[in-house]
Amino acid sequence: MTKPNGRDQILQAALVTFAHNGFDGASIRDIAQRADLSLSALYYYFSSKKEALFALVEKAYSTYNERTAEILAQAPDDVNAQVAYGVQHLVSYRCANVMYSRVILLETGRLSGPRYAEAREMQRESSSVFEKIIDRGRSQGIFHVDDPALATRSVNAMCNAIPQWFSPGGTYTPELLAHKYVLATLRMLGSEQAHNIEPFFDGSVDASANHIDPTPDTPGDAKGEAKKVVRLPPL
Repeated sequence: MTKPNGRDQILQAALVTFAHNGFDGASIRDIAQRADLSLSALYYYFSSKKEALFALVEKAYSTYNERTAEILAQAPDDVNAQVAYGVQHLVSYRCANVMYSRVILLETGRLSGPRYAEAREMQRESSSVFEKIIDRGRSQGIFHVDDPALATRSVNAMCNAIPQWFSPGGTYTPELLAHKYVLATLRMLGSEQAHNIEPFFDGSVDASANHIDPTPDTPGDAKGEAKKVVRLPPL
C-alpha cells in the first residue's frame, strides 16, 4: 500500500477527527496528533482547520463530479438511462463513503467567505447535472414534473440521507438500494420506464471506483475507538 504524503495524511486525520468530534469540537492539535505529525508540519500544509475542511470538500466534489461525467458519457443517449446511471452512482458513492459524506453534508456550512462561496458553487455544479437531465426529459414528454429544480432537490435529499443510517453489512446492500432508489426516482418523475429498470443495471456504474473513505489501516483512522453517531441536519 502506498504511504500517504503529509498533506493526505493530514486530510485523513482531519476527516476522522471531524467525524468523531464535529468541526466545532475539533482542534488543530487534535488533527496533528491523529496524523502523528507536529503542529509545525500541519501548518506547513494548512493554515487552519477551515482550510483542511475546504480541502476535504474540494476533494469530495471533484471526485464525485469527475466520476459522474465519466459515467454519464458512457450512458445511452436516453434521459431514463442517464437518470438511472446517475442515481446508481450517487447511491454507491454515499454507501462507499459514509464517513466522508457525513462530514461534508454536515460541516460544509462551517466554511465562510470565499471558501464557502466556492463550496456552494461545487455543490451547485453537482446538483445541476440531474436538473438538466430532468428538464430535458420533461421537454421530451418523458418525465412528468412541474418543477425540475424541486425534483432534483428531492432526488438529492433521498440519496444524501443514506449516510445517516446506512451500515455496511446491514439489511440493505448498496446494490439493493441502487435498485430501489432508481425505481423510486423514475416513479417520482412519472416515467413509464419505471416498470422495467433492469436494462440500466448492466455493470456500467462501478461502485469500487467511488471509494475515498479511509481504510482501517490508513493513518488517521479511528481504529479501536468507539464510533460517534453524527446526525445530519433535517433535509
